[in-house]
Amino acid sequence: MLKKVIGSLFEPARARLLANIEREASAWQAGKSAMLAAALWREACARVPYYRALAAAANGDLPFEQVPILSKHILRARFDDLVADGTDQAAVFKRSTGGATGQPVTVLYDTSMRDWSLAAHDYCHRAFLGIEPYRCRVVMLWGSDLEADERPRQLRRRLMQWASGTVCLNTYRLTDERLAQQVAVINRVRPDLVYGYAGSIWNVARFALSRGLRLHRPRALSATAEMLQPGWRETIREAFGTPVSSYYASREVGPIALECREGRHHLLAFHNHVEVAAMDSPADGTPVPAAAGTEGRLLVTTLRNHAMPLVRYEIGDLGAMAPPDERCACGSRLPVLASLAGRLGDYLRATDGSKVKGGYFHEAFFERPWLREYQITQSGTDCVELYCVQTAPRPEADAAAIEHHIRRALGVDMRIVWHEVAELPRTPHGKRMFTRCLVRD
Repeated sequence: MLKKVIGSLFEPARARLLANIEREASAWQAGKSAMLAAALWREACARVPYYRALAAAANGDLPFEQVPILSKHILRARFDDLVADGTDQAAVFKRSTGGATGQPVTVLYDTSMRDWSLAAHDYCHRAFLGIEPYRCRVVMLWGSDLEADERPRQLRRRLMQWASGTVCLNTYRLTDERLAQQVAVINRVRPDLVYGYAGSIWNVARFALSRGLRLHRPRALSATAEMLQPGWRETIREAFGTPVSSYYASREVGPIALECREGRHHLLAFHNHVEVAAMDSPADGTPVPAAAGTEGRLLVTTLRNHAMPLVRYEIGDLGAMAPPDERCACGSRLPVLASLAGRLGDYLRATDGSKVKGGYFHEAFFERPWLREYQITQSGTDCVELYCVQTAPRPEADAAAIEHHIRRALGVDMRIVWHEVAELPRTPHGKRMFTRCLVRD
């Protein structure tokens, strides 16, 4: 009870919004997020210089359906023009991406956006995973030196972690000793929820299995920040005894979707409006909507950020929308993503010019006991470089099998260069970029 009181005292808006969200989500109607996005667009035209100029160029009559895509390039180049008039710079929060695709961006959050994001996070974990805010023990496996400080200096953060029963572990640098410590902490804390970077959870699971170590079985596992690569779900479930759910969120727009027990990603449509643009939509022009079930580029409109609203922002990920009237067996009325395919930047280019999804390549690295971590980087149209953190020498047969798998997709003339490294590079926020393409269209 004391923890719940502390949480309510420090973040009363978060607790109040959570109750409002639960009422709204239980009666959610198709098309409502589009209506909210249109209302946000009208506000943005009145208060945001960049959007005001777009509307003026259309003689003041630019409906939401014709608003052009907001690219990362525009966000960086026109940052000041995307800040709403009258925004109190002392009352906003800066959020920066780690630049996993080589294009880091910064956005501003107002208190409304912060509180809505926190409440949306609480809602989806309560509604889909049965995790109660401030009543459950949580172990958080995070990737950033800055954000995963195990002894936070700020009183507010320390109290909120205590109130929410959260133990935060830094997974930025992994050694056998640190992985063993993380297994020990999980077993000591006995969390209801293990939450964190997908790669961090997978590394702990794989380490425990390789050492024959028992892991506490939590009620739920929530993996975010990185895509769950092929084979990771099975490894995590085997080690923890619990299925893992994919939690889709970003620094620019906050929580977007969470995977329910039925394996469907439910969009948090009360917080963000999500659209799917056809792959051949212009980079900064009016998007062509993709048909339901057809993979395309995800566009997000923030519904709760009045300091720096993002309208039709191309987040850099790919996905497909389920039909608007489709209902999930879990009972949620929130809309569903038919698929979430990962980042556009994950695609590698074959020698014939075609593109191959990054997830294809990970299968080649399964069941390699000598390999701890890897990164696949395409540095040229005819060259792929493999960076490997190894625990033992690389067997020639394994290397040949991996190279065959890669060339089968990218072309027999693709050069493959191996690098044995002590540590893979991370983004500033600790993400592991398992697939990178440095070749630009």
